[in-house]
Amino acid sequence: VGGDEKEKEAYLQKPYELFRAYGQSKLANLHFTTELARRLKKKGSRIPVNQIHPGEVLTEVMRDMHPILVKLYNIFQPVAYGFLKSAPQGAFCSLHVATDPSLATSEKTNGAHFVRCAPAPLS
Repeated sequence: VGGDEKEKEAYLQKPYELFRAYGQSKLANLHFTTELARRLKKKGSRIPVNQIHPGEVLTEVMRDMHPILVKLYNIFQPVAYGFLKSAPQGAFCSLHVATDPSLATSEKTNGAHFVRCAPAPLS
């Protein structure tokens, strides 16, 4: 929120929306990573900065949610095992980008968004 106090107050009066906040936080991370990569490159740094989408991973993210959501999650969790990744499977892309020697410097890939271990366009 900008420096305008009225704008800030109006923003703070809005109700909190869990999934909207989650989406906004992910978008903010994408913007931050892209800008950091741009600034480091401009300064001549070879430090790579990339972002990773792990895919749909079955985690414990729901454990602190509203009890009704937790109950629904527990009901559908057995079905989710059929099409969601486990935590180790979800970590694979992150580990690949962090350890692949071809991505060790920003010379080849920098500011990229990785999906399924490959650079993908941001849309």
